[in-house]
Amino acid sequence: MRGFSYADLETRAGAVITRQRWQQLGTGVRIKEFPEPATLEAMSKALDADVAEVVLAAARSLGLNVQRGAQSDLAARLPSTSDRLNEVQRDAIVTLVRSITEQSNAVEAEAEPAASGEASEGEKNLDEPQSAAASTFDAITASTGAALLGKSVEQEHDGS
Repeated sequence: MRGFSYADLETRAGAVITRQRWQQLGTGVRIKEFPEPATLEAMSKALDADVAEVVLAAARSLGLNVQRGAQSDLAARLPSTSDRLNEVQRDAIVTLVRSITEQSNAVEAEAEPAASGEASEGEKNLDEPQSAAASTFDAITASTGAALLGKSVEQEHDGS
C-alpha cells in the first residue's frame, strides 16, 4: 500500500480505521458490508486517493461489478490533492495532455504511410522528428510551467 505501514495508515486515517483493519484489508479479506461514509473518507485521506475510487473499490470488494464510467485511468490516478489546483493550473494540465495526445496522433498518422511502403518525413531525416518533438515538448513545458506559475508565455519573453 504505497510504502506505508499499517500503523502509518491508521495514523493517516485519523485512527478511524485501526491498524488491524488495515491489515485485514491489505491481505484481501473481503468486506461484508458497505463502509460508513466516515470510513470511506478516512481511507481516501490515508491513501491519498479520490473518495470515488475508494467507494468503487469497496463496492468491488462486496462483489459488485462496477466500472469507473467515463473517467480515464489517468484521472483516476490523480491524487486527491489535485482538487487544490486553481483554474489556470487545471487548464494548463489539460492543455499539456491534449498537446501530447495530439502529438502522439500525428506521429501515428506519419507511421501509417510507412506501413504501406511509403517513406514518411520521419524516415527521410531522422533528426527532424526528434528536433520537432523536442521543440514541441519545450514549448508545451514552457507554457504549462508559466501557466502553473500564473504567468503567460508573453510575459516571460517580454521580461516582465
